[in-house]
This record gives sequence, structure tokens and C-alpha cells, in this order.
Amino acid sequence: RVDRNKVVLGRVISNGGCGQVLSGRFNGKRVAVKMLLPDNRKSVKHLNAFLEEVKLMARLDHPRIVKFIGVAWDSLSDLCVLTKFMEGGDLRRLLDNYEAQNFPVGFNETKVTIALHVAHALTYLHSLDPPVLHRDLKSRNILLNANLDARLADFGISREHEDDTMTAGVGTSRWMAPEVMMGERYDEKADMFSLGVVLSELDLHCLPYSHAVEDNNPSRKLPNPKFCMNSDLESKRRRGKTSALDTVASDRVSADGWTRCTSHGFGGYSIFVSETCNITDRFMYSAEMFKGFDYVIMEEYLDIGCNNLIRTSVYPASGTCEKTSVDGSTSDIVSLYANGTAVVLLFDNGDCGSEPSLGFVLDSDEVSSGHCIQGRHKFYSNSPVSSSGSTGKVSAYESASGIGIVTSTSTPSITGGTIVGIVAGVVAVVALLGFAALRWRNRRRGDMSYKDSGIPVLASSYAGYPTPASALDSITLASESSYSQEDTTEPRTLTNLWEDEIIITARVPREKVYLGELISRGAYGEVYAGFFNDERVAIKILLPEMRKSVKHVNAFLTEVKMMATLNHERIVQFIGVAWDSLIDLCVLSEYMEGGDLRSLLTTYEELNFPVGFDRSKARIALHVAHALTYLHSLSTPVLHRDLKSKNILLTGTLDAKLTDFGVSRERADFTMTGGIGTSRWMAPEVMMGERYDDKADIFSFGIVLSELDQHVLPYANAKENMESSRSMPGTAILQLVAMGKLQIEFSPAVPESIVALGMACVAVDPNDRPTAAGALYKLHTILEREL
Repeated sequence: RVDRNKVVLGRVISNGGCGQVLSGRFNGKRVAVKMLLPDNRKSVKHLNAFLEEVKLMARLDHPRIVKFIGVAWDSLSDLCVLTKFMEGGDLRRLLDNYEAQNFPVGFNETKVTIALHVAHALTYLHSLDPPVLHRDLKSRNILLNANLDARLADFGISREHEDDTMTAGVGTSRWMAPEVMMGERYDEKADMFSLGVVLSELDLHCLPYSHAVEDNNPSRKLPNPKFCMNSDLESKRRRGKTSALDTVASDRVSADGWTRCTSHGFGGYSIFVSETCNITDRFMYSAEMFKGFDYVIMEEYLDIGCNNLIRTSVYPASGTCEKTSVDGSTSDIVSLYANGTAVVLLFDNGDCGSEPSLGFVLDSDEVSSGHCIQGRHKFYSNSPVSSSGSTGKVSAYESASGIGIVTSTSTPSITGGTIVGIVAGVVAVVALLGFAALRWRNRRRGDMSYKDSGIPVLASSYAGYPTPASALDSITLASESSYSQEDTTEPRTLTNLWEDEIIITARVPREKVYLGELISRGAYGEVYAGFFNDERVAIKILLPEMRKSVKHVNAFLTEVKMMATLNHERIVQFIGVAWDSLIDLCVLSEYMEGGDLRSLLTTYEELNFPVGFDRSKARIALHVAHALTYLHSLSTPVLHRDLKSKNILLTGTLDAKLTDFGVSRERADFTMTGGIGTSRWMAPEVMMGERYDDKADIFSFGIVLSELDQHVLPYANAKENMESSRSMPGTAILQLVAMGKLQIEFSPAVPESIVALGMACVAVDPNDRPTAAGALYKLHTILEREL
């Protein structure tokens, strides 16, 4: 609450159904002032809704959301909300001006930047705990400053009012997702639909669906209610020109909410839906529909002995989690190998997030000959192999039982891409519904087979793969590239990562890479300063003795793939990977001239730099929280698992970026419980070998906060006992931290708010720790109000 007497009202900027916004001044600064319309000030319902808006706005804090300043009142009749004044007006007004001036359609840097800013705001809102849904995202609610930087606005009454009447009116219904129009349950994907519509506005400048006309009268515009409810109607895109943003827009306006990408994962695929009945040859139809991709056909029969066919399902053999229904309620993991064996796992949820409800491991003879399996199933594939090469053994089970997969030397025949088809039929009349999400590869099918010593790893540890850990728990895998503490066998061949599309795309010429001085050395690799294309870069290579190990080379390539998929201003930028042979494989990343945070803090200690927190330290913490919020909010969250001061790099102006997503981290996972190195940053649940999630990173973040305060290593002041001056052994530190009997300390110079945040982060119970987004919000508030 602020002093109402200091609020000076100016002219009306805009009017809505329940309120109006005026320009004004507060403490001599220009602000935007939102008030209820006179008639609504007498309504308890509207007053309560207005105060709910105030409460929500007061806890949102992000550079891409219009800044909340305060709320003021002397009485109910003059209740008002103060926010930052955005001199550029709203996006709708800008686009109207573009239209009036015949500004060229399409996307330039300014438009893309506006879209990026909105996506930043949505990422923040959706990653809060609980997530915040805007529910009224449209060009009118995107405000601009004089430089056309965008911020999201309007979290209050107008939105709530429109929720009550959305399906009856025309206003913001142009931006609404189909599930909202139909009165169905919806989540943050409804905001993503609206974002797709906004992208169309940015392109064409006109209101959404302005091109829509009635079928029987092309000269007459389509009435609003009709186009709102018609999921076949999409935002118009200019013909003859396709861009990445066109694809993004098409992803967001797909009629099935679950197929839309999230704000931090713009998909580059298209959606294909077809429905065909009375198919006379389901095998020929499947071969044509899945042309260029491997697949497995499963027939289901009503009667024992495989009599009375009721359904034929066609699954892509991608080896990763795929949706298998239009509503996204079921999923599968299906793999097909060069020797003809196949693995089929079916799940009763949309993300393979449980034990399979049904699973089969099939040898080549059972696949090629169409044997009756378990009395009611037959299987076929597009690449039959003679039974002489088969080694697998079939088994089926309900979700309560387990399954063991026998590994064999086999070659996966597809590297990726997703396509899901369901061929359903009754007796002779087969109805087919194909649902496909394709990443087309311009490579011949013969180039898509790579050697592997066993069943390809489903890679739950890498965010680029959609397979969750729960699916892996129900399968016994023995793959060379599977990282586990018990894995002691040395693989003999490289995995298909070596020819993975992402890695090939990221490859740069090795002859343009020049090594300089050594910066740091670890257990498996070393980092050099160097040059690429005459720009200074950091170059990471394996130690000479590790370059002979296929296991370590595979891990290094896994790191490359992960780095190539991450893109955030607070994560060290990945530049490329280069090699002529295994001996000179190297990864190039952005050179950070400020070194690592640990080195800076050591210098502070040597120079007796004051302990406590200043704005510089708080900004470093804020930047790390930004990076963690991004990682944890990805569609499959990425856990850093080795967050420490050594892995936080700095620019010359002490801006911080997170690094090291690779070999050293994996190594630390194996030996954490035995040593003291990065164990000083480990969460108790990790030390104890228990299951852990993103809250383990938050514990490490709390440790980093204590480092920023006192400059020394964590627990450096811990002594063997009260009388002793000897430092506590590392093993004793581990034991006491795991039991919750030893915690970090903060100096008296640290603001109480930072102490509270740090201690919350290192709570023994992970559920008591904040999320990364929560920590980010707290640090934003501290920087703005206390430092």
C-alpha cells in the first residue's frame, strides 16, 4: 500500500469492461493507474477480484512483466493499482500503425525480439510453483517501452471478467484455445495457443482470422462465433514463404492441446492427422504411410488363438517415448533391430511415466512369421529377418510384473523422428487413424544404421530424450552407453551418438581450431584457451589416456549433444565440436575472461575483501538462479547435479554463466559418496543414494550462497570438536550433513532475507526447499529493495 495523496491522476489511456487505465504520477514519476469503473466500485465481487489482482501482481517479479509499484486507497471509491508506465503503448496499437502505413509483413529483428520477450514472461509464469496462467494473452496485453521492448500486462479483473463470458462474446475469443472455448479443463498450454495467435498478428499486423470468410459467400466475413469454435481454422500464414516462425505458430494453434510445444521448447515439426476407413490392405497402407521409417505392426484379436481381429496398431520404431492417441492419454516405446528382434512397451499415460501396462520382447521369427503371441497378439515389421539371427525371447505382462530384456549385438535402424499411427479395425473392415509428428531427415535410410553393442540406451539422464526414469526402472538394460554406478564393462564400439544429427550439425572444421594455454585440468579432461575463426574460445578435450576409452568418448559426445540443445543467456554458449580422429576430439564454447567464481572468491579471501553481500554478489546469485530456472523448466527438466563455484564462470563485468554439463559431472555422480571434492555441495539425499530431483540443485545453490558470503569453501570453519582447532575430515562432514547435523553458516553482514533463502535452500527435506523460480523471484526482490 502506498499513500493515496501522492497519486496524481491524468488522462484516460484505455477502458475495459470493468475498469479503466489512466496515466498519472506518483512521487514525481510517471505511472499507469488502474481503477474500477464507478459502477463496479459498489460491487463486493469486483472489489475482491481487484484485490486478488493486486496480490498476484505483487508477487510477480520479472523483467518481462510490467512492474507493480503499489496499491492505494482512502476509501473503496478510489481504490487504484499503480504500475510502470510503458510509453510505447500496446502491441495492438503498434500493429495497427504498421497496417495503416503499409509496413512490410513478415518478421524482422524487432518483431522476433517482442515474441522472445513474451516467451520469457510465459516461461517465468509457467515455472512458478504453482504455475500462473495468464489466460488472456493477446496483443492488447503486451505493452512496449520506447525501444519496443515488450512486457506482459493485465493479470486481473478484465481477465477474470472475460473468463466468465468468454464463450459468449467476441473480444478476446480470437486468442482462445479450443479447450477453453469448449469449457473443458485446460492448463498452461492454453497460453501457448494464444502465443501462436500473437505470432500470426506480428506477421500480418491484422487481427486474428481477419482472412476468414463464409464457405457459401466468399465476400462475407465469417461471424466470430463460427470461427472461434472451428478447430480446422488456423491463423493465416503467408503462402509461398515458410520460416521457423511459421512452424512455431502452427505448433501452437494445433487443436489438440497436448501437442503444443511449451514456451521453452519451440518444436520444428508439423502435425499430420488422417482418418481413412475400409482399408483393404493394412500392410500396404502402413508401408506407404511410414515410408522411410521403421515400424512395428501389432494386431489384437478378440478370441484366444488369434481369432476375430479387432484392431491393428502401427508403432514407429524410434526407441523413444511416443504418443499413441490423439488425446495424448497413452504412449509407447518401440524399438526394432537389424537382426529382426523387437521390443514393444505400452503405457496407460501420455509420457511413459509409469511401468508399462503391456510389454513384449520378440525374436525375428515371431515378428517375420506373425506367430500368435499370448493367444491374442500378432506382430509384423517392415524389415523381416530370417529367424537364424534371432536371440530374443517373448514375454507379455500386466503392469504388476517385471520384464527382462536380453541384449544382443544389434543395430537400430532409425536415429530419431517421431511418427505415431493407429490402424484400428473390426474383422474385415479396418478403420485407420494416423497421428504423426515428423522430423523429416534428408538422409537415405541406409545411412541411418549405427553399430551398438546392445539395446540402445533410453537415456533418462539426458533431457533431449523423452523417456522418463520410471520406464527404465522396469527394464533391465545392458548397454555400453548406459551410465550407472554398477556398469564396469568397457564398451567395444561407439554408440550412434557419433553420427547423431545434432552432433553432425554442430561439427566445425578441426583445422580452424587453435589451442592456446591450459586453463584447467580435471579427472577426465582439460580446458584450453584457443581460437576459432579468429575469435577466442574455450576448448575442452579428453586427457590422452581417456581418448582410448570408447566409454569416455561416448560420454563426451553425450555432453556435446546436451550442450548443443541448451540455449540461455546464463549458460555458457556452445560453439561447436571438432575432430579429425578420436585423438583430437574437442568441444568449443564461449570464452569467459573473468574465470570461475571459485577463483574470484579465493582472491577476495587473500585480499581480505569484506564478507557479506553487495549488489555484485547478489547479481551473480541471480544469474545462477536464472540458469537453474531455465534448466528445471524444460519439458524434460535438466538437473545440473554438480553446481558449485568452480562451475560458475564470469565475464569481465562479473556476469555469471553456468557451465560443465558433461564428463566431470557424470564422474562426480559415480564417486560422490566416496570423496570430499564436490561432495561439499551435495544434497543429503544424493549422499545417501536416495532418489532425487531438481531440489538437489537447489541445495547446491544454497551452498554457493554461503560461498559468496564468506569466500571460503563450504564447511571450512567446521572443527573436529569444540576444543580442537583441527578442521573436520571430509568424511565426517559428509556424514553430519547427510544427518542434518551440520549446516552452512552466514556472516552477520548478510541481509536476513538472503540468510533465510540460503537456509531454506539447504533444508534436509527436499520438499522444504524453494523451486529455482521461487529463488529467482526472491533474489529479484532483494536486489530491488535491499541492495
